[in-house]
Amino acid sequence: MFDSLPAMQPPPGVMPNFIDPPSLAPAGRILIGVTLPLVLMSVVSRLYVRLFITRATGADDYLCVVSAAGVISYCAVTLSILGDSLGPHQWNVRLSAITPNYITGSIVVTCLYSVSAMLIKTSLLVLYLRVFQPVKSANISIWIGIGTIVLFYVICIITTSVYCNSNRWPNTANPVEFLAMQAESSCNRPQLTLSAAQGIFSTLSDVYVLIIPTILVWGLRLPLGRRIGICGIFLVGSVATGCSIATVYFRFHQRVSADFSWDSALNMILGAAELNVGIICSCIPVSFILPKRITTTSWTSIREYLTQHLRRSGSATAHGNEPKPSRSPDAPRHGLPKIPSATIRGLRTFIWGDSSRKPVELTEMSDYAELGSVDQEYHGHLKKALHPV
Repeated sequence: MFDSLPAMQPPPGVMPNFIDPPSLAPAGRILIGVTLPLVLMSVVSRLYVRLFITRATGADDYLCVVSAAGVISYCAVTLSILGDSLGPHQWNVRLSAITPNYITGSIVVTCLYSVSAMLIKTSLLVLYLRVFQPVKSANISIWIGIGTIVLFYVICIITTSVYCNSNRWPNTANPVEFLAMQAESSCNRPQLTLSAAQGIFSTLSDVYVLIIPTILVWGLRLPLGRRIGICGIFLVGSVATGCSIATVYFRFHQRVSADFSWDSALNMILGAAELNVGIICSCIPVSFILPKRITTTSWTSIREYLTQHLRRSGSATAHGNEPKPSRSPDAPRHGLPKIPSATIRGLRTFIWGDSSRKPVELTEMSDYAELGSVDQEYHGHLKKALHPV
């Protein structure tokens, strides 16, 4: 009986379509299918850098892992309810599809969004504590941000859990009565108002999290190119801020719209984009050194292999089996020894320089006579440059 009734009266001149209605569900599946693997790759890259390159994990890494678990849960629940009941316009949804399980899924998604957003932003701020620890004003701004973000999202989670408690739901098996009573319950209009406020706070907190490192880096005595590069690393997160701004508009639109299944699906999809992009951006300040390190290591290995191969081939062709003449310890060297280049071990090293006191390892074996002649050769080259013959 209720399978032939729509969950909402259609607009004038529109017939309900229960077979193949226009739906946002495919777009949501595609977006999550594309961004969620990138989230996993970003988190794995971050953990690899912290475990095997810098060998220094911290609270920000643990928060990132927990936030990734929250984002995965958010996407999983969203995918489970996207479909016939969430995604099409509500007049194209069968009345029998509006069940308590459907409402429960929507509430769980709302709570998971708050948990994930709180953890992502907190992990970024804790990372700032590690990077900008010497700056006192940075610590104050960061702790204010952490306290405000945690307090707001905890209030949102508690409010949603209390007002949308299933014990308050109408106890009826009639879908018409359930939908009518649910529309007037404390989990409907108050929750939509809270959702709109949450969208505004999410945007403002995103901007705050982006402004802190930008102001601090721009005030450091660093070369202009380095300051621009560091700010660029942090400002990648503005993509997530753009998703958050778009969500604000549709959250406010949902307050005056009765098309719950369409508007809720749109907000959930934008929320998935915001969370996934946010966690990817939170990993970039840590894992940005990995591509450079892989490229440098691979190129060095290829160059060493080609050099050794060409050296062996050239020696066998030009000299045959003639023994190589041994170089006298007093023989002049052709050029000064190369100074090992610095290695970027993380964002902190990139900003403040390498403060480690580990001894530099020589990349090539050198005998005592070669090392002892460096000082004499340096002064010899300096004399030739100053007093040419």
